[in-house]
Amino acid sequence: MLDELWTRAETLVRDALAGLCDDVARHPGEFTEDDLRDLITRKRAVRIGLLDLENPRVTGKNSGTIAVNFGVYVIAADRGHADRSQAALQIVERLLFETLPHAAMGENAAAINPQTLDAQNLMDAQIDRKGVAMWAVSFQVQAKR
Repeated sequence: MLDELWTRAETLVRDALAGLCDDVARHPGEFTEDDLRDLITRKRAVRIGLLDLENPRVTGKNSGTIAVNFGVYVIAADRGHADRSQAALQIVERLLFETLPHAAMGENAAAINPQTLDAQNLMDAQIDRKGVAMWAVSFQVQAKR
């Protein structure tokens, strides 16, 4: 169930960003120095992480519900005509206003509730020195098994 949900999140984001960002993939969690070094060589990249699980409720033998929290990490570097902040914000805006609200997440999950959407600018001095902008867009999905 959880792996299928993660795959659905990846497919949803990849399809929505076609033409705007073609480098969309899963990511296991926190970014390492090596991850950042690799990602700054790309113009734009998006990584989707399954961050945590909350409020498991057992409703029967082998069945229940759980809140699944996802993070969509947007990385944009200065390249050509698009400034990194502008490029990252284009992606964040599409995710927040066009893609994620009410998106269907499969037969064993509710649609994304827009009230669970959040976005954070992850910019700090270290990231700025690397020449990239980073944002995290988070959302929650109620899933059942």
